[in-house]
Amino acid sequence: MEFKKDTIIKDVLENHKQAEEILTSFGLHCLYCPCSQAESLEEALFKELSLDGVCNADSEIINYMDKECGNKSQILPISYNKDGSLSKASKAVTTEQFEQLEEFVREKTK
Repeated sequence: MEFKKDTIIKDVLENHKQAEEILTSFGLHCLYCPCSQAESLEEALFKELSLDGVCNADSEIINYMDKECGNKSQILPISYNKDGSLSKASKAVTTEQFEQLEEFVREKTK
């Protein structure tokens, strides 16, 4: 069986002997949970590999990091309001704030 990004996890587990070992090596651990089994490979990997921290709010940087963002990024911790601005739920900071955070971390880790 050939697996594609829209192949459902349950089908992968049923049709490939080493599927569990391979998928857990990518960080997918709840493979037998009902919710996980209904997900596609792409959905599961995006959920597992998406960023948790903050990102730069500069739209050019966001577009470079996630070319298919739409209203809510599957990769970055951001979403957009109807007017195109970043939502309050987004974990994004300005370039200046990002630089200040970077300097703070450097000072603390010396």
